[in-house]
Amino acid sequence: MRAAAWLAVALLLPVRDAAADARWTHLRSDHFEFVGDASERNIRDVALHLEQFREALSRVLPPAAVATTVPAVVFVFQSDASLTPYKPTFEGKPVALAGFFSGWTDRTLIAINAAAEQSALRVVFHEYAHFLVQNTSGRLPAWANEGFAGFYETFQERGGGKRALIGVPNDEYLALLKTSPFMPLGNLLAIDYTSPEYNEGDGRGPSNRRGVFYAESWALMHYLQLGSQTRASQLTRYLARLHDGEDPTRSFAAVFGDPAVLERELRDYVRKFTFPAIRFDFAEKVSGAGAGPAEALSEVDSTTYLADLLGRTGHLDEARGRLQKILDANPQANHAAATLGVLELNAGNGDRALPWLERAAADPSDAAAQVLWGRAVLERYEKASSDGRDPGTSLNDARRALTRAAALKPDDAETLATSGRAESLAGEDVARALSLLVRAVALAPGQEEYRLMLAEELVRQRQFAQATEMLGPLMASARRQEIRDAARRAMSFVAARANDRAAAAVRRPEASPSAAPAARFRVLRPNETRAAGSLTTVDCANGSVVLQVETDDESLRLSAASLVAVQVISYQPAAPKPLVCGAVNPPPRVFATYQESEATVQATGIDGRAIAIEILPDGYPGR
Repeated sequence: MRAAAWLAVALLLPVRDAAADARWTHLRSDHFEFVGDASERNIRDVALHLEQFREALSRVLPPAAVATTVPAVVFVFQSDASLTPYKPTFEGKPVALAGFFSGWTDRTLIAINAAAEQSALRVVFHEYAHFLVQNTSGRLPAWANEGFAGFYETFQERGGGKRALIGVPNDEYLALLKTSPFMPLGNLLAIDYTSPEYNEGDGRGPSNRRGVFYAESWALMHYLQLGSQTRASQLTRYLARLHDGEDPTRSFAAVFGDPAVLERELRDYVRKFTFPAIRFDFAEKVSGAGAGPAEALSEVDSTTYLADLLGRTGHLDEARGRLQKILDANPQANHAAATLGVLELNAGNGDRALPWLERAAADPSDAAAQVLWGRAVLERYEKASSDGRDPGTSLNDARRALTRAAALKPDDAETLATSGRAESLAGEDVARALSLLVRAVALAPGQEEYRLMLAEELVRQRQFAQATEMLGPLMASARRQEIRDAARRAMSFVAARANDRAAAAVRRPEASPSAAPAARFRVLRPNETRAAGSLTTVDCANGSVVLQVETDDESLRLSAASLVAVQVISYQPAAPKPLVCGAVNPPPRVFATYQESEATVQATGIDGRAIAIEILPDGYPGR
């Protein structure tokens, strides 16, 4: 998803340099997986701090926050020189940082320079706090999101792991609050993820608006949590409203009351410069590596892990080269195949990802591989359907793989979301599609992709009011531009249909009082048209496929890339038969779903591209 100076790095670092010339150690703690070329002692020290941080946050956040099923892999590098090739880049140069956090729907990756552990951990604590808070609160406004992360990032371990402090003041924020003009509370609350104050500068210096925004967000969150018991209880109610999907601005006013009063309280709190902290006493020392001994990684395994990190920090070409070299030498290296597949998938290269993920998914016990392969099949299916091409792999094969994954991991948000997407594409059980997506959002409310998928499904099912409630916030303040753009497109579709309910109802079979239940029929997607008629002929002359459907008003000629490119759904007692070339005797009564052709194509006698043929039940009324 994210290539610029990878070539220079590759020239300086051949494939062997990262893994073969260093000893890479692997170990697991209770909640993290660690890979590092640092000493085992340093790796275990990082493990201890991360486990303590997670344990402390589990005391103050709801259980759902730390109950994520997404694996977390932590890379512990012995020095900045060792870390630098894997850093994200800006304008072709590695970003100067001691550590970073990269969150994905299938895993989170953390990288730390052990030689600058304290600085690195502060960055990681900040970003990991974002991740955990969003797990339970869902979409947070920018001030609350950064305020929470700033509050937790100064976590300090005390007493050899028996105690910890949260909420320790941030010296940089204190300096900014002392020297910078106070930002009015209304301005602070209005800043979103697209605002200059959120994106400008590096957050440092008194003239830096981003720095002032971060400092004041931290101060407000510190006051709401530790400065007043009344405000703390209000914060709890406010977060509960956000979790339920309510509008942040309206919820803030309803819960906290007059913002002028809160602003005066905050100014007084900041002027005193006495910020308390929360102390935690653990019943027993938190273990940093309780799951077993460390082991040395082979060159193949260490290179695979590091290639995954490279690919997710903007160095896809180099990662691809390393993994391809492994697979050329060892075609059975399933871990490398799965890693290459998911990197290609995340980069939008579904066709390149599919064969690698298919190889990994050959193991039916690997739930993650089943989900990733299913996701790749769905992406190819959607793209092929849009382009009028044969999708190749069956949609039902993907649904079966996802069913296997769900049996292995029934409460995994990524599995549920991908399964919901598959059921939506199939269109046979729309209630199940919606239920799966609702569960995915409930398990991972901070994942904007899942909320977008749910909103789009609500649009497809013509539940426009609920869809609008979800699309509005995504369109206005989603963190990623592609999410905002997709939400805007979906909202445009809703707006175009809002004043045309009667026409929409005509296209839907459930409009007839005597029709079968709506859930039995495939739900129309945007830009699709449905016509009722009789399928009379499947013409395969000249290497093309054209379906002839006789409606009450016209003869429709619908093209298809191949016989299997058209989804066939039957509501007859017998299983549906595949399409075959020639006359169809007797001609079944069907719903034909298609995308209308442009005028130039219609002039050639093709009215549209066939999407689905639904064979109607006996006795279904004419239209």
